[in-house]
Amino acid sequence: MLNNISCSWIEPPTALAVEKIPKFNPPIAVLRQLEEYHQLPKDKLEFIAPRCASLLRLSFLCATSKRSSQIDIDALDGISKISENKRRYLWELNRLYAAGVLLQTNQIYDRQQVSPYFNFFANKNYNPVKLNNTQFYDSNIGIHWGEFWLEVIDPAHRQLDNQKDQWLHVIDQKGKAPFFLWLEGQTIPRSESIKYFSEDEQKVAKLSIIDGKVCHGLDGMVSRHLTTDPHKEFLFIVDADEDFYGRYSQREIRHPSLTRGKAIIAPGMIQAQDGEITVIESNSGHYLPDLQTGLQLIAVLRNKGAQFSDQIPFHFFQDFKRQETTVREFENEYRPKIIVGPRASL
Repeated sequence: MLNNISCSWIEPPTALAVEKIPKFNPPIAVLRQLEEYHQLPKDKLEFIAPRCASLLRLSFLCATSKRSSQIDIDALDGISKISENKRRYLWELNRLYAAGVLLQTNQIYDRQQVSPYFNFFANKNYNPVKLNNTQFYDSNIGIHWGEFWLEVIDPAHRQLDNQKDQWLHVIDQKGKAPFFLWLEGQTIPRSESIKYFSEDEQKVAKLSIIDGKVCHGLDGMVSRHLTTDPHKEFLFIVDADEDFYGRYSQREIRHPSLTRGKAIIAPGMIQAQDGEITVIESNSGHYLPDLQTGLQLIAVLRNKGAQFSDQIPFHFFQDFKRQETTVREFENEYRPKIIVGPRASL
């Protein structure tokens, strides 16, 4: 019902837009609340809490308003859902500002900034994991995520490269709103958001190695041997505990979906036939694994008991160029140059 209304990302529609919904008779109280919400400044930190309160009232009014048709039900439920999503986003945004994770000035983020927020990612049993080729995750010195960092700390997990560039080029630097509040006035397509799995969703994506084969596993129970479609990307990651997770990629599901934004041992993609790995690819647009990460991916798979021929194809990127070889040739070429083992054993 609301899909045809042009509005900002997870932003409730205006009262005028709601009134134009065919055959919908919007309650006066809902229209007034929409007007009140949209009159509140979106680029001021002190107005985040009032906006949350306004959205909460809007959700309540939508839920308690009289509904005389299915159109009324769909429209009111749609407004209520958008309002609640926006309220949760703003509430988390407010929490991050209060914790000092988000800068309250018009300066861009210092990549070496140490923030209490990233204590959540800390695992001091592992060495730094390389991200984006030149940036490192290290729990001892904070976080260096590059643009991936902005995606992680954004409560909506949007890909914000373009928006950051636009923000940097805003002429009036002195009166410029802080980056995440400035975003409130921008239209950002929902397709640019990456879905980060909940703990339950991550458990469903967990994989196991049983009798040498990669299997779907949930709570230790194997549902079936894994067979992947060679025409689709089956994302695969090894986390800091050397656990495996996999899921077919979609526009909003990428490697950080499986990791929930955390640093990992190795990302990649695999193909399997009845659980037996037939192709390994060390590749991730977010993590951009290097040669060491590729060797580590193979080593962890073997150490966990995965059985695969060293003649199967192995794909990787070097200097941003795709390379195709075999597992044996890749190891023979690069292992003498890079001494590497699973992170947990270093």
